[in-house]
Amino acid sequence: MSITSKTNTRYDVGLYIDINGGNAQDSGNTCVHESLFPLLAKDVEPTQTQLDSGIGDFYNADDDGCGDAHDQQIYNRTIVNGDISSASTTPMEITILCSDSTGNGYLDVAWGATWAQSAGTINCQSISDTVAGTKAKCQTGVTDSADAENPIPIGIPDLSLTISCSPDGVKAGETTTCAVDYANANNSDTGPADYIEFHLDYNETYGSVSNLTIVTNASGNDVASDVGGDYINWIIDANTTSTDRSTLKSIPKNTTGQFTFEYTVDSAYDNSVDQAIEFVATAFFNNSGTGVEQALTASDTVYLPVTVSYIYPKKSGDSIDIDFSTASETGNIGFNVYAVQGKRWTKLNSEIIAGSLDSFEPRDYHTSIEIPNDMNVKSIGITGIDISGREDRHGPFKIDEESGERSVAQKVDWQKVQKQIKASKKKIQKSAYKTTATLAKNQAIILNVSENAVYRVTHEDLLALDIDFSKKKAKNIAISFRGEGVARYIGDLDKRGKWTKDSWIEFMGMAPNVTDALYVDANRYILSLRRKLAVQSDEIVPLTAKEIILDKNNRYSYSTPSDDPFYEGYLITRNETAVAEYTSTFEMPIIEGEGTSSVKIDTYAFTEGLHRMTVALNGSEIANTTIEGKSAWIIEADIDNTLFRETGNELSFSLFGEKDGADMVVYDKMIVSY
Repeated sequence: MSITSKTNTRYDVGLYIDINGGNAQDSGNTCVHESLFPLLAKDVEPTQTQLDSGIGDFYNADDDGCGDAHDQQIYNRTIVNGDISSASTTPMEITILCSDSTGNGYLDVAWGATWAQSAGTINCQSISDTVAGTKAKCQTGVTDSADAENPIPIGIPDLSLTISCSPDGVKAGETTTCAVDYANANNSDTGPADYIEFHLDYNETYGSVSNLTIVTNASGNDVASDVGGDYINWIIDANTTSTDRSTLKSIPKNTTGQFTFEYTVDSAYDNSVDQAIEFVATAFFNNSGTGVEQALTASDTVYLPVTVSYIYPKKSGDSIDIDFSTASETGNIGFNVYAVQGKRWTKLNSEIIAGSLDSFEPRDYHTSIEIPNDMNVKSIGITGIDISGREDRHGPFKIDEESGERSVAQKVDWQKVQKQIKASKKKIQKSAYKTTATLAKNQAIILNVSENAVYRVTHEDLLALDIDFSKKKAKNIAISFRGEGVARYIGDLDKRGKWTKDSWIEFMGMAPNVTDALYVDANRYILSLRRKLAVQSDEIVPLTAKEIILDKNNRYSYSTPSDDPFYEGYLITRNETAVAEYTSTFEMPIIEGEGTSSVKIDTYAFTEGLHRMTVALNGSEIANTTIEGKSAWIIEADIDNTLFRETGNELSFSLFGEKDGADMVVYDKMIVSY
């Protein structure tokens, strides 16, 4: 520990470190207690070497057995084994409950310091004699070791969580099997995920769960139960006779586990109304030692495919003209038409009849299909194809006969919905860029950074936290992250370089990286008066000077992996030799001068398997890329500014079929940064 004395002498100094994750002040907490010894002769000043050594000899102002501090000197003290009489210099090994209240990966250390009322108050001869003379003779705090000279890293869980259901399309009376998997990585800095409990939310309106099975787990004592027909509770190594959270255990590093269950759709479910059921798994864990939970989520969606609500196939020469309607659609790529002869279904269309993907409203379709000369077709069947490639059969339906009824559309004002979503997004974005600050116990300010951006803290921000930097020297004001100084710029200082009521501080804040984002939603930067961490910059330049968002929002789908359900268009290939094309036209301001711009193109792969796509800007290829499985597909490229036109820009996509079946990709938007 390091202590700095005031001008006045502090007699019989006592030092405390809390070891049970609380603080060094509350009654009942356990602390390691230390004092300053061995001592020099009375009133002899310690040398700098003695001040720095941690083992003395220490200043002696009142000629008793306990060390004192004075004259604004900095005293380093190593916690040692033994009381004053032992004159020990052997360091003590201390075990402290892991606590990381800021989630930055470094240990919090709770400490206390006491001193006597005056010289000679007691004849101090033992560590136990070093106590506070009065309530005012005590100081406590909690130090984030990231800001200490010797930061103490702690293992942070690197937990991943997935859930997958198969099949991902079921009808009334059918069952899907879902598997929830966790894994805690085996990196050098990975720690256990403590107090683990999983919740698996499911939709009890349309079905029920059964066959809850712990396949693999770390402890061998995991339990899983259906809680009130609402969610499944899976507890790691639980004491099943107690609801005390402290009985929950942990997932060590390099450990995996799996839990499975079955979900059966009610036999009375009405397939004429399309639904998507989302299963959400949440892992609750705590790595701070404070009992505050963190949450990690994963989800998978199972589709209850649409039933054709109306169909009228009519013979017309050598063709069949088919009019049909759907009540609504979820994840529906399109349709196939079959000739039905007994139990034999023979496909008639050469290409998939494009569906609406997602629709809350009834949809009407018309298609005309040629009949082979050698085929006498009296009945047809129709299948809906979901994004997993699964076909759901409907029929047979007799030629020249109507079946079902057309649904009356309840018109949705999509323009109004879109405006409301955009307004909500703007509000969220605005609030996300505000600096959120909380006062820590060590009188520093924690700044939560959730996005890459330039952040500003003003004098008014500080006053709102009862902190006044007035007349503080700018050279002493620091921004730090994980114990390292961060470049900052302070504006509107007075002539002497001191803080005024108009002053502000800016720094470039970086959001959590991909790994960190699994367990923290924001990086914690520290604003403090620590001169050694102050890094001056003449100017803080944003990462992106200007940004243009090209977002047409022509269509709507609640199956997109984004929180924005609107998108521009999509591409579908029908087989492994097919190529689908889509071109988006746009206008944008002229980018003056030479140089490059960065483009970020947001797309989504809606079907399983391998996807390959090329992207061209005004005829010049800017990306040739692949991705596996159903997921968001972000394409990024740096392009020469001369590729942009003054008018009539074209962003062209080519999707190449990679399998025997449909392949679908949705284009959402493009962001140009320059």
